[in-house]
Amino acid sequence: MAGKRQLLIWGLTISGLLMGMPGMAKMTATGIDCEGLEPPPELTTTGHYIQQGDLRLCAEDWDGAIASYQTAVSLAEEDPSEQAIALLRLARTLALGEEIDVGLMVATYRQAITLDPLYGYRLSDRDFSPLGEPITDAGLIGEAHPAPRTARESIEASAYFETGWFFARQKRWLRAIEMYHKAIELSPNFAHAYNGLGEALFWVQRYDEAQQALEQALGLNPDLVWAHYHLAHLLTWKYERDAGFDHFRQVIDYHTGLDPLGEDVKNALAYGLMGDVFMDQGNPPPALEAYQKSLALFPQNSRIHFRLGVVLWMGGNLEQAQMAFREGMRLLPDEEIPRDDTMALDLAQAFILEEQWEKAEEIIKTVMARSPDLFRAQDMWQSLPTYPGFPQQQESRERGSRGAGEQGSRGAGEQGESGIIDN
Repeated sequence: MAGKRQLLIWGLTISGLLMGMPGMAKMTATGIDCEGLEPPPELTTTGHYIQQGDLRLCAEDWDGAIASYQTAVSLAEEDPSEQAIALLRLARTLALGEEIDVGLMVATYRQAITLDPLYGYRLSDRDFSPLGEPITDAGLIGEAHPAPRTARESIEASAYFETGWFFARQKRWLRAIEMYHKAIELSPNFAHAYNGLGEALFWVQRYDEAQQALEQALGLNPDLVWAHYHLAHLLTWKYERDAGFDHFRQVIDYHTGLDPLGEDVKNALAYGLMGDVFMDQGNPPPALEAYQKSLALFPQNSRIHFRLGVVLWMGGNLEQAQMAFREGMRLLPDEEIPRDDTMALDLAQAFILEEQWEKAEEIIKTVMARSPDLFRAQDMWQSLPTYPGFPQQQESRERGSRGAGEQGSRGAGEQGESGIIDN
């Protein structure tokens, strides 16, 4: 059982990839954990106003959050550490209103980084590897942080990078590209900036420029794990499969915690990552081939069985899809909804094929609650009543009130969908 659990855990973590990591609590756009937040007992200290700003941020009251953080900044004039925290929150919140003052964002980041050159240690958005693993000293080698934790020699370059990094997290790719270019102009050896630039260029389909930027990042820092990941994704997307596989394997090799599982398992994980790229591309045939190669080497990976089931479903091979789904369910712990949204929705798809409607609904609602803007979840929810065998009385039973996630935007689909949201 311990071996099965270990394999399952890695099956879950690998599916986190570009757009969010498994097991993380629901976060705001600025990285604030909204679960369990309580109002401050009073409003007398810097910390109280930061807490108030966080609550307003979670309620999407951008102007109120900005006002709270500005008050916190003014109260913390004698405490550079607290002031830096408030400024970092303020800088990110400035990007969330209808009118964005990029110059003010950069200036606010500059002020925060000047106060605290180790500012990156305060930001939780750079603590996971491309496989979704928390970055610790054990089990990972190389530079696995996707963004810096310390200031560059040019504080201005760091400020532009952080502005671009935040725009990229919002899928505002053109703004991100502009900011990364400015960071590189000020700090030409800024490997993280080239990596961010390569990611952003990929999502606006400037593939040759993206590859050049990512190769430049690796030329400056050959052990930049996220640059290897982004380059692997790009090369696979371009059907340069051998080169893509090699870079995915490099990413996996940096995860030394996987070493005891052996070479076959590592190769299987790389093929699984390639399959995910083809699924992001909307290209089932090569995805099917990649997932089959993965399972031939590592048949215990429940997540890949679910992915295979989805591909077979898409191709109309319902009997084979059902077999793949059932094997995936056999490898899952009983009654456990995966924390990774893609895997959870694959499980819901399996229950739909089995006509277990209540279980499918429960999973889809869970995903919509934790990821309200996820288009696939919304689409599956809306499509449920159209399946043959779906009980019509169940469809009419307060369905609208239960579909709380339906108001989310349609811009963010599965993990690799670019949904170019820009400017």
